[in-house]
Amino acid sequence: MITDSDGSTKIPLYISFMEKKPVIGESAAKVAEKNPDFVVYDLMKLCSINFENADPKWPFKLIKNYNNEILVEFETSNGPRRAGPDFLLAIVFNHCLKLIEKETGEKLEEIGIEFEGFEKKEDFVPCFMKAVEKINVKPNFL
Repeated sequence: MITDSDGSTKIPLYISFMEKKPVIGESAAKVAEKNPDFVVYDLMKLCSINFENADPKWPFKLIKNYNNEILVEFETSNGPRRAGPDFLLAIVFNHCLKLIEKETGEKLEEIGIEFEGFEKKEDFVPCFMKAVEKINVKPNFL
């Protein structure tokens, strides 16, 4: 079982862009309390193929690109940035893979993905597939 820098075994899907390198998990959730414009969360909603509307409470914005794909617009330490949910998810996956490598000394070529608490995993698979392609890891959907 891996843990993040806060000792959590379940890493919240929060990403803070307040620093030069993204901060993931509980630390990012804490940043959201005081500097919400720098934090993206609700990645599962953003990754769903059935996702339609932005939550009015989100500090980030949603826009569509020329291919009609959703992009998330958020603040970073270098100014505003846009990224797709798959890219943001790839950041989280990469963070988790680094934690595993640090803990075990092994670099993984495959990642197990389980959609605990979600009935229709097929709603998320396309985004997750794009994300794992970005980090060159094979997915194993559990």
